[in-house]
Amino acid sequence: SIADDQCAWYRDLMADRDIPSYVFFHVPPHQVDAVYDRYNSGRKPFVCDQPGDFGEINDIGGDHACLNPDFWETAKAANCRGMFVGHDHRNNGSFMHDGIRITFGLKTGSHVSHKSDLLGGTLIRLKDGGFSVEHIYDYAPGK
Repeated sequence: SIADDQCAWYRDLMADRDIPSYVFFHVPPHQVDAVYDRYNSGRKPFVCDQPGDFGEINDIGGDHACLNPDFWETAKAANCRGMFVGHDHRNNGSFMHDGIRITFGLKTGSHVSHKSDLLGGTLIRLKDGGFSVEHIYDYAPGK
């Protein structure tokens, strides 16, 4: 979970800076649930198919609520452009929500729960004040 003092540190660090920020943490924010509900329409898996979005969401809900409820607003105030998360090993979606791109990084190993076609790494390129995200798959049958 992201503690109150971590939110305060992030807010204070970015207070007078006019630069984009990016955050990396394990448990996705609960806003993922809102995106799933908005676009899913009962499909399983949810395929991120809005303009600029990609990937899929196979698992949702659960312990996302352990993330500090103030963190989303803190990130928006800190000019956060991208949140990179994990935790849900069978997700690889990347989608915009409320001005912030949320991206599930690819799972790098085949231990514990996973989908064998969603293994690999996530490449993030920073360029000209923006960024791009690309998943690089390491899929082989039988992995």
